[in-house]
Amino acid sequence: MYKLNAVAMVVLSLSVIGTGTYLGMTKAQARPGDEVAKLIRLLADSDPDVRRDAEAALKKMGPGALPALKSAAVSNDELLAGRAKQVINQIEGAPLIVKQEKPEKPAPEEPAPGVVELTLNSPQGKFAPGEVRLYARFRNGTPQAVLVARHRMDPGLFYGVFASFEITSDDGTITVPVDAFPRGTDPELEFVTIGAGQLVDLYAGQHLGAALSAHLQKPGTYRVRLVYDAQEKSAYHDAIALRHPTDGVVLPPSRLASNTIVVTIE
Repeated sequence: MYKLNAVAMVVLSLSVIGTGTYLGMTKAQARPGDEVAKLIRLLADSDPDVRRDAEAALKKMGPGALPALKSAAVSNDELLAGRAKQVINQIEGAPLIVKQEKPEKPAPEEPAPGVVELTLNSPQGKFAPGEVRLYARFRNGTPQAVLVARHRMDPGLFYGVFASFEITSDDGTITVPVDAFPRGTDPELEFVTIGAGQLVDLYAGQHLGAALSAHLQKPGTYRVRLVYDAQEKSAYHDAIALRHPTDGVVLPPSRLASNTIVVTIE
C-alpha cells in the first residue's frame, strides 16, 4: 500500500510539472497576432473596464495592430466594428513623435579677406596715352577692423611699397608699383584702421598716368587690376613687425586683388 501511494504521488507530481511546463510553453509560443485577436474580441465585452483596457493595449501596439483592427472594422458585429474603427482612428491620428536633435552650433567662420575694388572713373574706358584715370577703393568685408599700411608725406599718401598694378596685354603680364616716393624723401609709415563694412578711398579718382603711362603707350586693350600684397614675406608684414598697432587686426596673409578692368588705349 505504501509503495502504491508513493507511485501515485510520483505520477501526480509529474502530471503537475508537465501541466505547468505545457502552459509555460504555450504562453511562450503565443504569437503576437493571437494577442491582438484576443484584445479585439475584448472590445465587445460587456464590462466597460475590460473594453477600456483592451483599447489601451491595442493603441499601445500602434500600427502593428492595424491589419487585424481593419478586418474587425468590417465585421458583422456592428458594436465590435464601431469600436475597432475608433481604435483605428486613434492610432492613425496619433501624432508622430520625433526626437528633436539639438542643432549643432556652426563652427565660427574665419574672417573673410578684405576686398579691394578697382573701378574706372570713365564709363567707356577709352583713353589717350598717359591719360588713364582710375578710382581705387578698399572695402573691409570682414567682421573686424583691419589694418592697411601706407606712407604719408604731406599732402600725399603712398601705397607703392604695398600695392601694385598688374597689367595684362598680348605681350604678357607685368607688375607696376602704384606710386613711388620722390627721390631723397623719407615718408612716414602709418596704418589706417578700416572698420567692419567700411569703405576707404585709396585713390579718389586722381590722375595715375605717372604710374601707368610708360606701360600704356601703345594702342591696344589692357586688363588691369590692383593688388595689395599682405603675404607673410611682404613689405606689409615687415611694417607690422616694425610697429604693430593695437586698434585693428592684421590682414589675411594673401595678395588682395581687385576686380579686373579693361583699359583701351586709342
